[in-house]
Amino acid sequence: MKYERQLTTGLFQSSSWWSFSATSSAAESAAAATATLAIASAIVTAKIKQYKKVNKKDN
Repeated sequence: MKYERQLTTGLFQSSSWWSFSATSSAAESAAAATATLAIASAIVTAKIKQYKKVNKKDN
């Protein structure tokens, strides 16, 4: 749980940075934030699966 919470917190911090970064329009900003979130959530999902596999091996 602690591991997942750290990942999620990091994900929201990075997505906020992207959405507030300077872009020429609100639509571009939203698209950049959406793309960043999609990529970040895919990475987080993969890392959580990997982490759970490692934990199962330890048990």
